Amino acid sequence: MNSVSKIQQVNFWRVRNISDLELTHAHYLNHAFPRHLHEEYIIGIIVQGVEEINHRGAVYVAPAGSLILINPGEPHSNYSIDGRGFTYRMFYPSAELLKQINFDITGKEELPLFSTPVVQRSGMFQSLLRLHIKLGQTSSVLEQESEFISVMAQLIARHSVTGINTLPGIGEHRYVKIARQYLESYYTENFSLRQLASISGISPFHLLRTFHDEIGLPPFEYQTQLRISRAKKLLRDGWSIADAAAETGFVDQSHLTKHFKRVVGVTPGRYSSDRNNIQYPLGNKT
Repeated sequence: MNSVSKIQQVNFWRVRNISDLELTHAHYLNHAFPRHLHEEYIIGIIVQGVEEINHRGAVYVAPAGSLILINPGEPHSNYSIDGRGFTYRMFYPSAELLKQINFDITGKEELPLFSTPVVQRSGMFQSLLRLHIKLGQTSSVLEQESEFISVMAQLIARHSVTGINTLPGIGEHRYVKIARQYLESYYTENFSLRQLASISGISPFHLLRTFHDEIGLPPFEYQTQLRISRAKKLLRDGWSIADAAAETGFVDQSHLTKHFKRVVGVTPGRYSSDRNNIQYPLGNKT
């Protein structure tokens, strides 16, 4: 096979009874994900190849057998280090879902946080692999929920830490918080940096620099991330690509498609068609 499109394989599906949990089983040959963030946790395993992750200003190498653990809202980029690409299986649980599991374990109403995005040679690898496969095979709601809670509780107990504050909103300057909240409320609007700075009470230059330093992305890229996140939800609800693009502030369908594929790794059409899929085009062993 000499075509990237023939080698790259991506499959999304959701488990409705576990807070609409999204999962991915994917092989990427040479797709490089730009700096981006997720509203949810990224929890998963590298099953083939080697992935490299740029996170919090450091570069981490994740060979096969590694865990990937990234907190909600933390900007990162990821890519293959060679032409063989990499295959992963990922869970995207919401912050509220893991917060509840953490409360059940510790009695503390706080988010479990992971201090490093890559953990090599963890005893949790096989547990996460079995869980990921099971969530695509079994039809027992009781079994799915029981296995998920059990494995996530073990993961939190082994790899989460206390006493760190890494999520957006912690320690932000007041004007960055104002700008971020405005972007989250009016992400569909087409306003200028000068307008955003005026609302925040700081100069455009200082807002641009400080926002990037504290959030990890410039304001325009943060706005794009918000639009993509909302578009994903609309597509999962059955909206057409054109309507989702219009609803989330993109110029048109092609504009959404360009940014969606860059960040999500597949086109909106593929993502939409896979929203209820529970098949494994890559095979169950990896």
